[in-house]
Amino acid sequence: MVQLKADSKLFFYARDIFKEKLDEERRKESPDQDVLDDVTSVLEYIMEDRAADIATFDQLTAQGEMTFQFLWSMFPPNCIAYHYQPQTEQDQLFIVRSVEYIWKNGREILIFYCALVTDDGNSFGFATEERIFIESFKGSRKIQNLPIFPLEYHIDKTRIWENAIQRGRRFAKMVGHYYGEMSGPAMKEVRNPDGKVRYTNFRVSDQRNVWILDY
Repeated sequence: MVQLKADSKLFFYARDIFKEKLDEERRKESPDQDVLDDVTSVLEYIMEDRAADIATFDQLTAQGEMTFQFLWSMFPPNCIAYHYQPQTEQDQLFIVRSVEYIWKNGREILIFYCALVTDDGNSFGFATEERIFIESFKGSRKIQNLPIFPLEYHIDKTRIWENAIQRGRRFAKMVGHYYGEMSGPAMKEVRNPDGKVRYTNFRVSDQRNVWILDY
């Protein structure tokens, strides 16, 4: 008998993985009956405990839409999510570690705790520091109109993924001291005396080798 102790949302996220595991075991010449029984029990639990959530998720995503209260269902831990960065006018990909509903200034918001590849001059790698949030909204919205959404729902996901890999490789080569010519939009992080971070927008020109401030 399988005893399930984890948050049932985790089982909701993993339902397709369990289905794949069950199919994989069934295809074997000599399936392990214990594995079949355990995985089947888990799937039965998920379908019973999260039946309403699964039905709502399937209905909304089939229409390419999502509601605020059900946004959590699209973001399993460590999923790849798309975000457009207006300061640099570029596509961004994040690893969403977790999401959390909170109340702030009398309004409910959903915070996304995201990991990104970064280099602070001392360490290069993943850092869970980026926080993106979506404020509550009524009704449903098109998934692709959300500030952040899983890459799999992007109409041009293949191009964005391949471009991100190319940019990542280029960024990895810039670890340490690096000199080069650049052009295009950029941003600089500035920390105020009160500790809050603000971003100042720039436009970089390689023609005159100057930084042009562009508020």
